Amino acid sequence: MFIREMKYDNDEIVLIYSDFNDMNKFDAGKIVRIFEKEVLLAHYLPNGNYDGFKVIAIENIVKIEMNSLYSNKIKLLAQYHNTKHETINRFEKNGFLTLLRYAKEFGKVVSVEMMDSGRNDIIGFVNRFDEKNCLFDQVDDYGNVDGQAIIDVSDISYLACDGDDENTIQIMNKLKKQEGKN
Repeated sequence: MFIREMKYDNDEIVLIYSDFNDMNKFDAGKIVRIFEKEVLLAHYLPNGNYDGFKVIAIENIVKIEMNSLYSNKIKLLAQYHNTKHETINRFEKNGFLTLLRYAKEFGKVVSVEMMDSGRNDIIGFVNRFDEKNCLFDQVDDYGNVDGQAIIDVSDISYLACDGDDENTIQIMNKLKKQEGKN
């Protein structure tokens, strides 16, 4: 796709559509980095607040919008809320490895879609990983520890970290630990 050659402003909000079957669904954010096969996006909620980071496979991207009414709305709301994303300074050879490292280093919950399934196949903490495999400590929606999963990194088609959903699960997990239930 043309995105590899795209000139972009790191302060511009873009809308990335990656589900051809649902063109009402998109991710809004600032492009942090374009890798050979992925895009790392600093994601925003519809109200302009922080929603972590997402990695989207370029092969799944069907449309990108810039300077639309909606993207400008998100930009204005983000400015109003003074929404800031942490800076990711350490980049790996691809977007998925970069965000896995970030999640591991800062103890963040991730949501993983595998092989374009259209759902979160794994939710949890990154235990360890290398260029080929990743071991996750899984957590359910209520913050309960739910075993481990190991996957081939090349099977990841979408990865979210530190977003609103992941933060809710992370807080629930922390509360369970404080209660001694995990």
